[in-house]
Amino acid sequence: MCLASCVGAAVCCAGTMCCQSLCLPAKALGVASKNYAKIGYVLFDLFWLITAIIFFYFFSWAIDWTENIGIQCPEASGSGSACFASSGMVRMSWALCFFHLFVFLVILARNDCAAMFHDGWWCLKFLIVLGLFVSAMWIPNDVIIVYMQIAKYVSIAFLCYQAILMLIVAYVLNDVLVGNVNAEAGEAMSCSGVILLVLFLLFTGGNITWIVFSFIKFGGCADNVWFMIITCIFGVLAYTIVLFRTREDASIFTSSIVLAYALYLQWSALSSKDDATCNPYLNSGFNTTLELIMGLVFTFVALLVISGSTQKDDKDTITHSLNAPMMEKEGDDNEAVADLKDGDDMKTAEEMHVFPVTSATILFQALLVLASIYYAMLLTNWGSPSMLDDTT
Repeated sequence: MCLASCVGAAVCCAGTMCCQSLCLPAKALGVASKNYAKIGYVLFDLFWLITAIIFFYFFSWAIDWTENIGIQCPEASGSGSACFASSGMVRMSWALCFFHLFVFLVILARNDCAAMFHDGWWCLKFLIVLGLFVSAMWIPNDVIIVYMQIAKYVSIAFLCYQAILMLIVAYVLNDVLVGNVNAEAGEAMSCSGVILLVLFLLFTGGNITWIVFSFIKFGGCADNVWFMIITCIFGVLAYTIVLFRTREDASIFTSSIVLAYALYLQWSALSSKDDATCNPYLNSGFNTTLELIMGLVFTFVALLVISGSTQKDDKDTITHSLNAPMMEKEGDDNEAVADLKDGDDMKTAEEMHVFPVTSATILFQALLVLASIYYAMLLTNWGSPSMLDDTT
């Protein structure tokens, strides 16, 4: 009992220190306090995914001792342990999905208890996900296959919305950098101006290089060429239209980010084609690994930006309107939560880091449910994993 108490105290202490270390950089970046918990959920998911990837791809031998768990390969895939990694990724997706679904259902009450659970209790949340993940090891493969089929359709919907989120990422980054340039007397060669210029050159140079590379590697089929030509036309239009200043918050920098995401989607599509003539990376574990990494980067950057963004009254753009329901309103940081008192003194939400549950909070948890389901597709190459050349 003493050992268990010590372990529990250590975990809670570690969780508190982790939360404090995450709050400091968020505060330095100007993120509203009410968004700290949202950022925490995104990083919480990232932690579990990275942990699962490391464990299943490098320490799968640790669970070779039993044949009773459901993570064994189905008979159609040759049975045995070759599917440990991909099957484990799906089960982690399942665990995160049900975790966020549970949080979603709790905060629907929109009371003070729900607010405290949403913004705190991270040690308990850690144990919940751990319990869900361990128990998922014994879920039969037949159930997981059904989950994968559902995940395919849900992931399509999530990807459509992620494309909108990437627009938000582009405009937020541009707004921050341009704002910093204006704050430095609008000098192009100021520190912020140089950063903006360097990022633009890196994205644009990378896009051009990747387009040339794509034509070299995937140019063996006529339909591939047509897809790449369409993407190039889209890219030229994206760069050209902003020069007419049809949008004040757009620039060639935002166009370069959007084109980079479009090129990633094109690469993902072409390298998934089941034809060795058209796809030189049909059975390439290295290519699939790069896709996984880039997919994680785009997804978590998009989620982090939307989780840290607030709704501003002076913004009236298409992308802002589309994502406004997901954003907290600016200026409500000090709204008090009734049940949080220190003696006879009422503490503000800013002081307690616990904020009333809003519609934006609920919708963000719903988004994380969809994202968790999408992880099953992202981490298994849409059900056709080839992370290592010796796996099925």
